[in-house]
Amino acid sequence: DLHLSLRRQRQMCIRDRPQSEKIKLSRLETVNKIEDFAYIDESAREKFGKLPIHPLIRTHPDTGRKAIYVHPGKLEKLVGMEPAESQYIIQTLLDKVLTPDICYRHKWRKGDLLLCDNRAVLHLAHHDYDLNEGRIMHRILIKGERPV
Repeated sequence: DLHLSLRRQRQMCIRDRPQSEKIKLSRLETVNKIEDFAYIDESAREKFGKLPIHPLIRTHPDTGRKAIYVHPGKLEKLVGMEPAESQYIIQTLLDKVLTPDICYRHKWRKGDLLLCDNRAVLHLAHHDYDLNEGRIMHRILIKGERPV
C-alpha cells in the first residue's frame, strides 16, 4: 500500500493554520539533502553538490495556492536552526496538519498506475506488505521550476 495525501493536502495544511502561524512558517526555508540510505554512496552525495534551499511554504505555479513543501527524510535542517530542532518543528507541524480527512490510502492492484504532483502531495510508503514478494516501481522525475 502507498499512503497518498489528496492533491489538496499540502494546500489545506497551510490554509487552515492561524494567520500568525502562517506568517512565521512563510519565513522559514529548508536545507535539503539526499536521504540517508545505505545504498547512496559518497560519490552520489558529491554529485548532488551544494545542498539546495527551498521555502517551507511555496506557491504552486499552476494554481497559485500556498502549500507546505517539505520532505522530512530529505530535510537537513531549517535555515538558522540545528537539525534536531528543525526535525522537531517539522514533525510537530505535520502531526497537527496531517489529518485522516485529507488522506488517501491506495490499495494496489495489478496494473495500477499512480501519478502524483509532489508540489501538492505528501506521500509515504508503508511497509505493510510481504517484503519477500518483491515489487517493481518506476519513478519518473520531470524537471520543474524552482520552488517560490
